[in-house]
Amino acid sequence: MSKRRSRNVALKFLSCSVLAAGMSQPAIADTLADMISKGEALIAIGNEPPYTQITPDGQTTGVGPDLVRAVLDRLGIPQVKGEVVEYGAMIPSLQASRVDLVSSGTLFITPQRCEAILFSEPDVCDAEGFAVPQGNPRKLYTYGDIAKSGAKIGLCSGCAEEKYAEAAGVKRENIVTIPDGPGGIKMLADGRVDAVGLPLSSLANLLKSEQGLEVSGRVADAPLGCMAVGFRQMIVR
Repeated sequence: MSKRRSRNVALKFLSCSVLAAGMSQPAIADTLADMISKGEALIAIGNEPPYTQITPDGQTTGVGPDLVRAVLDRLGIPQVKGEVVEYGAMIPSLQASRVDLVSSGTLFITPQRCEAILFSEPDVCDAEGFAVPQGNPRKLYTYGDIAKSGAKIGLCSGCAEEKYAEAAGVKRENIVTIPDGPGGIKMLADGRVDAVGLPLSSLANLLKSEQGLEVSGRVADAPLGCMAVGFRQMIVR
């Protein structure tokens, strides 16, 4: 693939949501110019393997960051650094220019978020699941089950899962904020919550070395979620 074609493919990946938001191409071009001049991009990530992760030696990796790195490298931005940001703070951090992008594999695309930021085309989709104790003693398969039983569920603050729980009638006092995926699994193992809600791929990764916990299956009353790279909206002068 030629350098010109590579750049065009990358730009298409980065700018596909611009027209949907009523913006013009220079909005993305200005953002790219800033990152190219620095030679690096700072991306907001969660700590949720296999999607996003900062390894013990400080490397930013995972499906989302690796995809962003591959695209930005084609555009002349060789360095990609990650910063772990709480999910509820990711969009404010992007809007305030504290980060350059929100990594793919981090935020589900929702109508409310599309009003606040721009998204690229979806590149990662996943269904929702619950991590529960072995045998699922409280029979928790849906957010409706959580609401009816009064069970406590661990969810990350600002995540789409919070909306799913609230829509199903889960009481606020039964939603326990978890710091991240690994932290939530530890809370479940310690008996501080009855379930943890996360995408199925995240749960499979988190539970692969855990004893006494399992995935209850796909959550029927939560939609399939798709994620993409997030960009701040810009006023083009």
